[in-house]
Amino acid sequence: MKLVVEFSEKPSCYASLHDKDASELFRPPRREFCRTLRLQRADGDVFVGWVGEHSLTPGRLVLSKPFAECLGLEEGEQVDAFPHRAPTATSVMVQPNSIDDWEVVELQASFIEENLLSQVAVLMPGLSFPVWVHGQLIAKLRVDAADSNKSACFVLGRDTELAIESKRRSVDAVPIMGDGAETAAFASFRVMSLDEESSTPAGRVAKEDLDDFCGGGSQSCLAWLMPPDATSTGERRPAASAPSAHLLRLTVDVKVPCGHIALSACLATWARIPCFSVVNVCYCHQVPVFMPHIELVPCYPEHWVNGAVVGSAAREDVCWIRRRFEALIKSCEGVRAPVIEHCVEGGRCSTLGLQPKGSRCENAVAA
Repeated sequence: MKLVVEFSEKPSCYASLHDKDASELFRPPRREFCRTLRLQRADGDVFVGWVGEHSLTPGRLVLSKPFAECLGLEEGEQVDAFPHRAPTATSVMVQPNSIDDWEVVELQASFIEENLLSQVAVLMPGLSFPVWVHGQLIAKLRVDAADSNKSACFVLGRDTELAIESKRRSVDAVPIMGDGAETAAFASFRVMSLDEESSTPAGRVAKEDLDDFCGGGSQSCLAWLMPPDATSTGERRPAASAPSAHLLRLTVDVKVPCGHIALSACLATWARIPCFSVVNVCYCHQVPVFMPHIELVPCYPEHWVNGAVVGSAAREDVCWIRRRFEALIKSCEGVRAPVIEHCVEGGRCSTLGLQPKGSRCENAVAA
């Protein structure tokens, strides 16, 4: 039967067929978990599974786009479809398509184990195939070359043993100075979780990763969180070469596996870093400088107390800073300390809208 390939966004590797096409292909019907289709094409035969999913248009073979691309199929391509009897594998050895895929598999091992058969059943030697995690995140696996299944295709069953080969991300060293005289550790980590309790820009990593990153002998270090598009060596430089980099402190956490990082939620929100994404960090060689004066402003400088809309994030920022400064002024009453530069203007804290009493604003400590 001739069918036309059509792409869809469904999160599975199973094919969809029209009722009329399915009844003609699989005659007589059999009580099987998954029926196998052999797709004959000029570049070689490929195999897909059908578990009863229906398409609306006759003559169409509907496949998810990521899986169809793994098979080398193009949308609108015409193939000859034939039913095929495939053996059931007792065990299958697969490996992640990349280190990024392995880190996703490592974090979501239980989910993949419980839901793999709901996404794919028919495999071929050397085939790469996608796995959807919670219907969104895609990790790619590949049938290992050392797998014992040598037939043209095989089917996974409920008793099939699945073995996944592990991979580990390596840490590179790249120069950050033009003459290459000074080097900085550059590493990539998979974000395993976002720490809602942390209120400072920080990240927690495994001790082995921190030792590799900063040379060992330290429980913490400063690092630059580089922008996602920083791919070249020049873009990995901090400060002027990467103005969108964020400074954070890396600390050791025995609960964090190698190759992963637990970021503070406040930093992840500000830098727009989603969980399970890959982040790049570069060792910070700059020495922290003491600042005698500092001016604090809300995160949205264009909105002040009178201009911010009630209930908006800008209004909440302003009100939160106002409360913190009121508490700071009260706690510093009677203590002589440096005045926050540009904060007091005409007897009023103009930025925050605070009305000082007596000389309290003169005693505000630079936070």
